[in-house]
Amino acid sequence: SDYDWLFERAYSVPPYNVPLGRVVCGTPDDVAHQIEELQRVVPFDEMFLWHNLGLHEERLEINALELFATKVAPKFSTASQPAAVV
Repeated sequence: SDYDWLFERAYSVPPYNVPLGRVVCGTPDDVAHQIEELQRVVPFDEMFLWHNLGLHEERLEINALELFATKVAPKFSTASQPAAVV
């Protein structure tokens, strides 16, 4: 896939050295489930979203970010503090 190629050529090498297992991808429900699983193992309050720009068409990338902001992030907000997507 495009993401496998990206990791083999860019992120799994210095200076990033990000293992492929640290990537969440799929449908909004898939991504939310992967984040929930990670939270069970390593509880956290904040998450850094690293979205590669330029790998796909602009409309596809914007759609992915919009889906994350509207379908995934709200699942992890609390009533007192809404999820912030910057």
